[in-house]
Amino acid sequence: MNSAESEQVKKKKSSFWDDDEDDAPKGPKEKKPKKEHSGFSLLLNKYFHHVDRGSHLRTEVASGILVFFLSICVLMMNLQIATAIQYPSIELGTSPNDPTNIAIATNIVAQYQASILIAFVGSLLIGLIANLPFVQLSLLSLSTGVVTYLSNASGLSYPNLLFLSFLSAILYAIFAGVPFLRKELEKAIPEKVRVFLPALAGVLLSYVSIQLSGLTKLVSLPTTSLSLSPASVSLSVNSLTGITLLAFIGGIVMIVCYFFFRLIKSKHPFLFSFLIGLAVFFLVDIIIYKANSGSTANGNSIINFGRVWVIMGSQADPATPHGDSYPTYLSRGFRQVFSSFGTVFTKGADFSAYEGNFALLLISTLLTNLAFFFYDPMAVKEATEEEILHDATEEEKTRYASSHTYEKLLYTNAAMNIIAPFFGGGAVLVSKTSVAGVKEKGRSGLVPIVASIGYLISLFLLAFPALFASSTYVVNSMNEFNYFAFGNGGFVQLILGLRYGFADALMALVGVEMVIRAFQHASKLEKVSYLPAIAGSLFALFFSSFVLGLFVAVILALCEDLLASEGDKKLKGKEFFADFAKNTKAIPASEYCLSLGLLLAIAL
Repeated sequence: MNSAESEQVKKKKSSFWDDDEDDAPKGPKEKKPKKEHSGFSLLLNKYFHHVDRGSHLRTEVASGILVFFLSICVLMMNLQIATAIQYPSIELGTSPNDPTNIAIATNIVAQYQASILIAFVGSLLIGLIANLPFVQLSLLSLSTGVVTYLSNASGLSYPNLLFLSFLSAILYAIFAGVPFLRKELEKAIPEKVRVFLPALAGVLLSYVSIQLSGLTKLVSLPTTSLSLSPASVSLSVNSLTGITLLAFIGGIVMIVCYFFFRLIKSKHPFLFSFLIGLAVFFLVDIIIYKANSGSTANGNSIINFGRVWVIMGSQADPATPHGDSYPTYLSRGFRQVFSSFGTVFTKGADFSAYEGNFALLLISTLLTNLAFFFYDPMAVKEATEEEILHDATEEEKTRYASSHTYEKLLYTNAAMNIIAPFFGGGAVLVSKTSVAGVKEKGRSGLVPIVASIGYLISLFLLAFPALFASSTYVVNSMNEFNYFAFGNGGFVQLILGLRYGFADALMALVGVEMVIRAFQHASKLEKVSYLPAIAGSLFALFFSSFVLGLFVAVILALCEDLLASEGDKKLKGKEFFADFAKNTKAIPASEYCLSLGLLLAIAL
């Protein structure tokens, strides 16, 4: 078979993951008729061009809603990890005005509010400036190296991390804002690695999602134990019993539905499967609830005071109108967020209690975070750009390319990374939950704008986290409900006890899809090497580090390029050194710098 015939066969091949309606050769796309779109949609199209990219207003809204659902669960899980790191052991008393309880609850609420504000502002900026279907989330507790630093570095505080994040953001903004530096950073990643960036990120996303689900202990994450009288509550859920079993059943149903919707080429496979899995979860629970004669004491039901408490609290004491709940700490949290802007410099810049080598800490953090901040958004871009423009008109493709869309994405992300530490957050990433929105056919900045509306609502009400939680602390009776509310410790216990099995399962699917798409895209290239991607993914997986996986992939790709020869001939003696010298000159200097920089950061 000659090359022309093999190319035709390749074009005819299709897979379960392909979204094309047919495999016939397609000429230049003509502008699609807009008569099926409403006047309001066409008005919005003048700025967002969602119609020009082959989407509909209702599709943009549905995609935004799904991304919001996932994002709010991610933010709550992130809050749990950050709280567990800051409070390895919380001893909650029973006094209605215990200052320790109030301070802890206020701090948790303030960090939640800060992360929501960052998501709201950052996502709006992406929607209005970059016009991309991406959202931004502040995930300090999951960023590279943070857990390690807090766990192992004696004397390193949370404000210290905010200060280091701020310095990293300044460096990131310089590289993102100076075209020459940005292009050098982009060139530093070989094409054979760049095409697999979504795979590195996807493997890690799936792995972390499975960990957070509470169904397994593949890698130990920080956990918080709450000692309350009369009972001691463990937040670690690792057995398929009770409510966790129901969430597991709902998650399996969701995964099956997802593959079914993919098979029939549904426009909304993620959203429909998510809602069906959630419905099954609630339906099975209601059946069990009725079978137990309305009892919630056995822990097998989501219908209990705990879920309602997250939203409304109780009125156990006249002095606390909302009891011990989110509304109780709403204003306190806001005051803490906006009154601690200077903490980044006053407390964060004070490393006197840190017992390690500050110079090494600073260098390794800056280098690691620079790579993390810059290449993580690139992974999302590489995983979605082809689909965003899949149904776009030729005119829109030209506009997209000429508007410097990716540069605008980096600018908005860099700006939010600088601002976030002042609110008490850091590591503002272009969230991989955005990939699910793009798979739902979201194509424009309308997606993050819709999600931002949800963030704004969630700033004042915890209805969505309570609704989508697949696990809560079960309050067995009204007396226990009032007891914990009266003690100002129940809110902390409930927030840290939430689990989001459906969001975990869906995000794991998003990660799998990123991996498959990366390998699918790589198969279309003339020259591709899978060794760097596979080795990098394994290192990212086992060490839970995107940067470490990236380093391994870049080093292996560099070695392959240095040792490459023309054709399949085996080089010996002078020929080997001649080709090695030629390859050395052909590799960009920025690639050497990136390899050495990542090696230095990891070694330090």
